[in-house]
Amino acid sequence: ILVDEVEKAHPQLRTFFLSILDRGTTTDNKGRILNLANAIVFFTSNLGYSDLQQRSAPIGYGDEAARWAGADADVRSDLRRALSPEFMNRVRMIHFGRLSQTSAERILDLEFERIARRYREVHDLELVLDPVARHELLARGFSPAFGARRLAATLEGVCNVAISQRIRLDDRRGPKDSEAIVAWLRDLRQGARPFDPNEVRREVLAQVRARLDYTVLRISFRNGAFVYDPEGSRA
Repeated sequence: ILVDEVEKAHPQLRTFFLSILDRGTTTDNKGRILNLANAIVFFTSNLGYSDLQQRSAPIGYGDEAARWAGADADVRSDLRRALSPEFMNRVRMIHFGRLSQTSAERILDLEFERIARRYREVHDLELVLDPVARHELLARGFSPAFGARRLAATLEGVCNVAISQRIRLDDRRGPKDSEAIVAWLRDLRQGARPFDPNEVRREVLAQVRARLDYTVLRISFRNGAFVYDPEGSRA
């Protein structure tokens, strides 16, 4: 059982969980005893990690681990002030490790590959992210204080929306190409053609695939802006 952001829940909900955390049982509104002895209950909370605290680096000359340990102690104090002693004495606190730079790089690679795979399958277009652009994406989307929350949105704008706009400008398809697929789908819907899911997928992909003069689009960062350089030539 997972209760997300338990500090925002009604106090009666936390009271309800006291007997479960203590004895592993509770009674429903019909007087039946519910046994949760084999259940694991998780509560998450963001208490103590306010914007002000996240922006303020720990003060002192200790190493990074010691400073963050002090910050974790402050978080525990905030939790104990906000939540009742009866509740806190029945739970075990676990601090999630903060995302490291290495973890953020792995997240970026996974998210970029997800976007690149879609362009590879739909448009037969390979996306390449050069090191400078990769570094800039990390700088914009990740910070030790806020984690990688903005990373996916940053990648979506730079590596998906902007590339879609570039492909739309470079696409050599004409209006008749769109009319052909609409007519084909209309015949299919009216029963004039036999329905084959694999054939439909192949036909739709073939029609929506952009006709480009290049096979690779390299994402670079120059003069304070992301740049999209086409490479390779289609025979």
